[in-house]
Amino acid sequence: MLCSAGSIRVIDFGMAQPVETGRFHLHATTPAMGTSDYIAPEQLQHKHGCPSADLYSFGAMVYEMLTGSTPFPGDDPFVIGSRRLLGDPVAPRKLNPKISPQAEEIILRAMQRDPARRYPTAAAMQADLEAPDQVQVTDLCDRLEKSTTGKRVWSFVRYIVWTCLVPLLTLVLLFLWLWHHYAKSH
Repeated sequence: MLCSAGSIRVIDFGMAQPVETGRFHLHATTPAMGTSDYIAPEQLQHKHGCPSADLYSFGAMVYEMLTGSTPFPGDDPFVIGSRRLLGDPVAPRKLNPKISPQAEEIILRAMQRDPARRYPTAAAMQADLEAPDQVQVTDLCDRLEKSTTGKRVWSFVRYIVWTCLVPLLTLVLLFLWLWHHYAKSH
């Protein structure tokens, strides 16, 4: 938050926990939470968190600052979270061609879904931010995976249908068989 005097204040510690616990939890999933656009994938999955979750969040904020769009736009925090878990954001340079390839590389490295592929420390990310001309541009932007939420939803629907229909059909057949034998005996 930028204060009127020009100083900066870090706010929104609703999810903050001591690093010693090693756990980050998403306790609320409402639009009012205010941080759903920046949460690292492992936080959404209630897995062990680590400091690289903050680097993911920072990368997401820089993404938005440079592109004018959140990495996973949407109104529903569940949809946003699903997109984050199942795919990558649009390459920043596709939204703003003025972004340098090095800045794009820094953002995409910070926002890797796998924490092990992110910057190992904030100092390592800071070094790249302070010397972007030294950043080696890889093919991260060419390896982005589009979120497959549609396919995942249909897989889930098929799963539910089969897990409900098979037992229901079994019960109906059992009922008909019993009814048939009951009718024969009376």
